[in-house]
Amino acid sequence: MNRVRVVPTGGNLIDEVLGLLPAGASDFSSSLVIFEGRRPGHFLRRALARRLGRAFLPPRVYTLETLLDALYREE
Repeated sequence: MNRVRVVPTGGNLIDEVLGLLPAGASDFSSSLVIFEGRRPGHFLRRALARRLGRAFLPPRVYTLETLLDALYREE
């Protein structure tokens, strides 16, 4: 299922994104998360590791700049 979600401002960004990812799953590689900078991606992966307590495949995490670069290279 393809869907786009914009997380509202004012809350905990990492908790909001964690709530959108499937609970109990260990393969998030089909999910794409775009952050403004690189640091939130690190915190998201760390929060997933703490929540699951086991190995997992992380979601694809991009900044807007790296996403555009990746899309340009695919052309």
